[in-house]
Amino acid sequence: MTPRIRGFTLIELLVVMAIIAIAATLIGPVAINQYERSKQTAEREQLLRMLDQYSFLSYSRNQDYWVRTEAQTLRVFDQSNAEQAVYSHDFEYLHFDVREWRVNRHGFWFPAEFFWREGERERTSTLNMPLVEETLAEVPHAGAR
Repeated sequence: MTPRIRGFTLIELLVVMAIIAIAATLIGPVAINQYERSKQTAEREQLLRMLDQYSFLSYSRNQDYWVRTEAQTLRVFDQSNAEQAVYSHDFEYLHFDVREWRVNRHGFWFPAEFFWREGERERTSTLNMPLVEETLAEVPHAGAR
């Protein structure tokens, strides 16, 4: 009598492979969609960090900057050369209208709202922090001292 070799039959292996294939077809599109959304979020955070950086630079260097957007490109210009961009960045997932913003030497943006699109969604961010007077008006009894 020959010893029986322990292992899996071909049918068992095919069933396991079919289960894995079904799970991959169900989970695959969700994972790809989540991956694309995480890349959009990373680009959005990069955009907001860049805007904060130029707000700080304008204050620390005591000079104005202009930000121009068009399609998927953001360009930054300084007061010494309005034609040559000091920084340019192309985004993959963010889309902009043709606009221009100015950050003055005190770090305040004009206009104060920044607009862009992520796919079909319109996004906006307020670039300037609230003024102290506005903040105190929201706190109850703050002005009654």
